Amino acid sequence: MSGRDLQDELREALKSLSGERRPEHDGDRGPVSLLRRLGITIPPSLDEGAADSNRKTLIAPVSGYDATMDEPAKSPLDDWNDPDRVGFAPTLDLPDGPPAPGRVPEDSQEARRRLGRFDVIKTLGRGGMGEVMEGYDRDLGRRVALKVARDARSLDEKRLARFVAEAQLTAQLEHPNIVPVHEFGISREGEGGVFYSMKKVDGIALADALLLVEGGDTDAKERWSRRRLLNVFVQICHAMAYAHERGVIHRDLKPDNVMLGEFGEVLVLDWGLARLVDRMDVDTLRGATTAEVRTAREGVSLTRDGTTVGTPGFMSPEQADGRLSELGPASDVWSLGAILYTILTGTFPHQATDLMMQIQHTIMPPVQDCRERAPQRRIPEERALICNRAVQLQAADRYEDAGELGAALEAFLEGARRKAKAQEALILGHAEWARHRTLTCSIATAEQELVALEAQVQPWTPVKDKKELLRARERLVAQRLDRARCFAEVVTAGERVLAHDPGNADARAFIAQAWWQKFEEAEARRDEVDQALYASRVEAYDDGPYAERLEGTGALVLTTDPPGAEVILRRYFRRGLIWTLTPPQILGTTPLKAPLPMGSYLLTITCPGYADTTYPVHITRGRRWEPEEPVRLLTPGEVGEGWVYVPAGPCQIGEEGRAVDALQQGERHVEGFLIQPTPVTNLIRRQRPSAWRAA
Repeated sequence: MSGRDLQDELREALKSLSGERRPEHDGDRGPVSLLRRLGITIPPSLDEGAADSNRKTLIAPVSGYDATMDEPAKSPLDDWNDPDRVGFAPTLDLPDGPPAPGRVPEDSQEARRRLGRFDVIKTLGRGGMGEVMEGYDRDLGRRVALKVARDARSLDEKRLARFVAEAQLTAQLEHPNIVPVHEFGISREGEGGVFYSMKKVDGIALADALLLVEGGDTDAKERWSRRRLLNVFVQICHAMAYAHERGVIHRDLKPDNVMLGEFGEVLVLDWGLARLVDRMDVDTLRGATTAEVRTAREGVSLTRDGTTVGTPGFMSPEQADGRLSELGPASDVWSLGAILYTILTGTFPHQATDLMMQIQHTIMPPVQDCRERAPQRRIPEERALICNRAVQLQAADRYEDAGELGAALEAFLEGARRKAKAQEALILGHAEWARHRTLTCSIATAEQELVALEAQVQPWTPVKDKKELLRARERLVAQRLDRARCFAEVVTAGERVLAHDPGNADARAFIAQAWWQKFEEAEARRDEVDQALYASRVEAYDDGPYAERLEGTGALVLTTDPPGAEVILRRYFRRGLIWTLTPPQILGTTPLKAPLPMGSYLLTITCPGYADTTYPVHITRGRRWEPEEPVRLLTPGEVGEGWVYVPAGPCQIGEEGRAVDALQQGERHVEGFLIQPTPVTNLIRRQRPSAWRAA
């Protein structure tokens, strides 16, 4: 049979369905017979006499319909149609829901336009393959989307096969982000035609959402933030990953073919250009258990190399060039990358108004780095790299499939979410740390006030006269407890940051700083147990800056008058209750600079013609010991018999108030002097060095 004969036969068959001519049930003519010759499996509900059979098939499981009987047994559904029945029909009366049966006026244009059991309400859109209408399912009482083959009376074998293949392929891709197909049908009343019904999604196309956002619509920008749009994109990738694992490529991915529902639905639509990749390509996809999708396209040549199909601006280079045999999952990846590029930059990857220019731009030049296209948006580097890789000219340079692309972006978003939560926790931690510093200052002031009050109140003072002192002590205790709790919040906030973002250097430095302050406080009060504890905490979070501080190595910078003196060093250490000195070691000659670990040292400075001079040095944590002036050496005659020379230098005074009338702890510079070693007299001779020279 020639193509024209087949076309005429289908036209006649569709006329019979539309009521222009009664169908002939000779088994050789009609759309069902034509579909069979195309190798398309026909559901029983669409066979000859489907108008009655379809209804019986729906009721049979409920009513116990017996095909051998002329009349079906009474169905429980009939009770709901009994006008004498008392009760309510099982329908939902929602404010914006679908109209109940009978709400569409029978004499209206919409009521006279029917497809099978569906009432056509309005046309939603038109495309190359057909038009999409909003319909009402009279049996199930719901609104649906109906896709009807265009020019139904002039369908040829190729176009019919493509349309049926789209329905079959979409129906077999059962995924939450792919629009579900309910059923395939052939109308026997009204306008007639081949159609299939789908879930109707109330919402907005991604393309329209992007237009509103880029147009500055406040509500749209609030609802479709950049992060939410990226989450939408991940769901699109999930849908395409599912299709790719089953050997299906879409070939027409673009923002217009993505529907965003009112309740968070994200659905990929319009699989009219989808195709199955070669069997060899399917086997190479990740997942050895790829399920094969079968459609009416098998054995029917629908496209060939040299034919460009798709949407300019969102087609991969190989698709735009008509190299259809090279198409695979990576081609859809390019289209997904173009959608991502549009979300990130607000512009298409290639900007050209002329159709052929768009195609040429898709083929020829590489896509500009999205950061260069929209520098004002400050696109994060990792996000930009994902997008740029997806739109590479060569398929081998892109992600292998949508699953890999989606996983990359999802990992970035998860990391970004974790980093955002980590940043929030770090901000709270810094706020607590500021409060901790304020409390520390308040405690220092309270301690000074308490010392002043204790000096005014004698131990034998009556309790009634000590109320102010007791209240001051209670306030100080409360403040110390509050500071302890505050410090716990500081550490907890820092650790919460690391829980979200383990490699967060700012959080590690923040916690190390907090423990370091505690370590310094313990060292100031000479609490060796707390020092050891806090030092271990600092080491746990330190990435380098505190290692040298914990070691405590300082430096000795020493000059003498005259220079060239030899310096011999011995270090104090305690053995039990006795302080003793290590064996002497030569440190060098003056002027000298040498590192010294924390500790107390005794230097012996020798120089020919001068008396040996003993010089004490105390190196605190990281201290640089450098006298204000050179250490002056004296001759034996200047020192005199029975005198000991003490050179000028810093001196530690005070003992934390442990002694009666003790001086305040601190360090002072003391001028050089001579002292007699006699324990009883301790005579001291104070003279300026110039007087020693004249003596």
